[in-house]
Amino acid sequence: MEELAKPNTSIVIKFGEKENLRMLQQGDLYVCPLRKYVEDEKLQYGISDENEGVSKCGTVKYKVNLDYPIFCLYRPDYGTSKGVNTITYVKDIFNMYSHALVIDANKLYEKISESCGKEYTFAYHDVVYGKCSKLIKAPFQKNTEFKEQNEIRYVFLDLRKYLGKDINGVDKYGAPIISANGEVFLKLGDLNSISKLVRKEELDGMEFYID
Repeated sequence: MEELAKPNTSIVIKFGEKENLRMLQQGDLYVCPLRKYVEDEKLQYGISDENEGVSKCGTVKYKVNLDYPIFCLYRPDYGTSKGVNTITYVKDIFNMYSHALVIDANKLYEKISESCGKEYTFAYHDVVYGKCSKLIKAPFQKNTEFKEQNEIRYVFLDLRKYLGKDINGVDKYGAPIISANGEVFLKLGDLNSISKLVRKEELDGMEFYID
């Protein structure tokens, strides 16, 4: 998987049920394989992105490993006035969830990087929405129908499963093995100091500060 530019954002949000988000806040990172997101979208929206998990669009395309574990987060809109940052959240696109965990994006990145150690590596990038570009690599590409999801993703690779270099000379690695029911993938350590758990309705107008 080619190296991609790290997203430039101060905060990210994970939506879910309160107890699940509390486990994440305590440091247990559960992940699901890419194939689960493909299947879930078909159930929730009645459609699935035909190019999710495809390395190129257009006439040349082939499936990438749908077993890659991914961690999806929402990038919120926010404004800044007199040093105060305020979240704008008006589109309830995650209506199946009751709560949200607002997280310092850069400190979460550090936690994940430290926890990967020498066993795993990852790619971290904005999901790009559009009508297929040969320059955009899966699993960071989705069609415009899903644009309001405004996702950022982590995709994890297993350093112990070296697969050689691709045609561009980039090292390739296989997917870590995770259980179907979503085991704890990484122990991140306590996230309470870098996050806040709130009801989803509290997001619009919520103020936050980043050190």
